[in-house]
Amino acid sequence: MEECELVKFESNGKFGMRTCNGEIVVPAQYDDVCPIANNRFAVKQDTCWGIYNADSKTMDFESEYNDIRYEGGNTIMLCKEGLWGAKDLIPLDNDYIGVDIPFEYKEIKPLDKEHSLFSVQIQNEPDEDTSNSTYTIVNQIGTEEFYPHSIKGAFFSTDYDYDGEELCFDSHFEYFSHDFIIASIKNKLGIISLYRGQGVIKVPFIFDEILKRVDSNFNVRIGHKWGVLTPEGKEMVTVKYLQTIPNEIDNSIVTNAETGRMGVLGADGREKVPSIFNCIHITEQFIFVGLSECSDNECPSTPFDCKDGWLWGCWSKNGKMLIPTRYEFFDFNNIDNVSVFLSERYDEHKTPHRNNKGWMFAARDGEDIYEEDIYENDSDDIYVYDSLPSYRDNVYDLYDINGELIIGNFERYEIIEDLDLLKILVDIRGSHYGWIILDQSLRSVVTDDKGIHYQFPRGFLFAPRISGIRKEEALVVTGGTREEIVAETEIKPTDPESFEYDGEIF
Repeated sequence: MEECELVKFESNGKFGMRTCNGEIVVPAQYDDVCPIANNRFAVKQDTCWGIYNADSKTMDFESEYNDIRYEGGNTIMLCKEGLWGAKDLIPLDNDYIGVDIPFEYKEIKPLDKEHSLFSVQIQNEPDEDTSNSTYTIVNQIGTEEFYPHSIKGAFFSTDYDYDGEELCFDSHFEYFSHDFIIASIKNKLGIISLYRGQGVIKVPFIFDEILKRVDSNFNVRIGHKWGVLTPEGKEMVTVKYLQTIPNEIDNSIVTNAETGRMGVLGADGREKVPSIFNCIHITEQFIFVGLSECSDNECPSTPFDCKDGWLWGCWSKNGKMLIPTRYEFFDFNNIDNVSVFLSERYDEHKTPHRNNKGWMFAARDGEDIYEEDIYENDSDDIYVYDSLPSYRDNVYDLYDINGELIIGNFERYEIIEDLDLLKILVDIRGSHYGWIILDQSLRSVVTDDKGIHYQFPRGFLFAPRISGIRKEEALVVTGGTREEIVAETEIKPTDPESFEYDGEIF
């Protein structure tokens, strides 16, 4: 028969099928007709259905069935007098055991692609409570593979205590393999296995939802908490998160359902960043974590801008804490310049070696600086009032990409690109400030009046800022000894962009 799209047609109130060329495939003598497969058609006469064979032009199954359902393969499911069974759509060789399930079940559903297993609902006895449905699994000839309507007896082994109660499976099974079949008892889902022909409960019936993932694992839910199970029924991701776990588990941001705090999962399903944070941003290189004093604060869109009430830290992509959660924001505006400035590091023999991975400034301990606005009215009265903060004055620490502190406790910085120098402003005497210019090895460029270049060790912290207190001198430790840094510099204007200084620059 030439292949051509089939269409249903009507003649004298009856229906049939024909090709687009007008060739009759099913004569118009039925009340309804639907194509199935392999040139077979479900046809309806009065209230009953049968199967018409267009090749032999005969009925393979007479019109005596209440319903017919086809779900692929060579199996047709038939309902007769309210009970379901299943047959081969096309008879096979005698050496092959085909599908021949008797009409004994209230429902039927193929489980595997080969149609060797079927989920069926058992017909209750007349004296039984018909409100309780009981399901089991049968093979292609209707023999029960085990007795899942009772977990008592030798056909089940389980470590879970059901208080000796006879439990019934109350919905169709969902098949993934002989060793992983989702079942339901008392509206709770668990996992059973047909391992070696025995019904084994692998996972207890405690779940409200079990969903297949693309990675062959399963998302599972208990109440409002989600986790992940492996095909072996082992817990890969603890069931405690507010959302379904993404298919790409590594670097997945998750929220603890109990605390509302966020964390990050590793590829193994464990938390590589603990779920104790209010906000998390993941970039190509880093995981930035944020804490807020108020749990209702909306998560900022970036850790690179200062937002009231937030502190930030930084973790590596493999779950190592690089920078503690104590900073108001991170400054990446000059990250390329900083990479150039400190691109060469020196070992104990003063031999430079390259490190082009980058560096970052971290801002903390900020104070809002206000400027006075002067207002004069028509009566020549002058009023002075504080405006909104004109800028925020922070203390900075400089870190490398591995989380090692390079130098800290400075208040302004500037990269002198053409000379590969770093210029930082430090608090030397409480309210007195001085500029220090450092080369790539953290050595002061300008000497003091004694001709000394100060070599600052990595991790060096300048004297902390103490607002409102004038320190007579600042003592710092260099190389394990205490040295006095002399500076007469004092900041005069309030504009942080136009610092003036006198005295010495280190």
